Amino acid sequence: MARPRKDPAVLEAAGAYVKNPNRRPVNMPVYIPGAPEMPAIVSENDQAVWYWNWCCTVLSEAGVLTTACLPLLTIHSLDWAQAMWLFEHTKDGNVATIGATGGPVISPEAAQLHQYANRLLKELSELGLTPASKSKIISAGKKVEPDSFAELLNRRMGPKPN
Repeated sequence: MARPRKDPAVLEAAGAYVKNPNRRPVNMPVYIPGAPEMPAIVSENDQAVWYWNWCCTVLSEAGVLTTACLPLLTIHSLDWAQAMWLFEHTKDGNVATIGATGGPVISPEAAQLHQYANRLLKELSELGLTPASKSKIISAGKKVEPDSFAELLNRRMGPKPN
């Protein structure tokens, strides 16, 4: 599988177009930074509202929250609320019973909780909220601070020969 392309805004923030500005894409999409407006379906559920606000706080502090995040944040907040409801129904050990044939029968809540956990993990990585995915996120607009040790090495070692 091919490696996915980096977002042009991330490349711009990293200084990739300094040497050759003609490489800069002509029609880059521009997203409005900031939190999107909370939809009515999310505001009806207290768990979803709490999680929506938490996600917006974390993502805006990281500098990656835009209004284009609305669909994913909506789905993610509702999935979180549903997973918490399922957790409340299974936390006392109500996950399986013995069936008529003597085998275990998994409760529907436990099976659904497992599916929602998988969905949440995929959504978390899409938003950059897992340890592995946050290392790949670079917020556009923020300048990367130069590494003082790398600058020292560059000064001491001199320019690289071509």
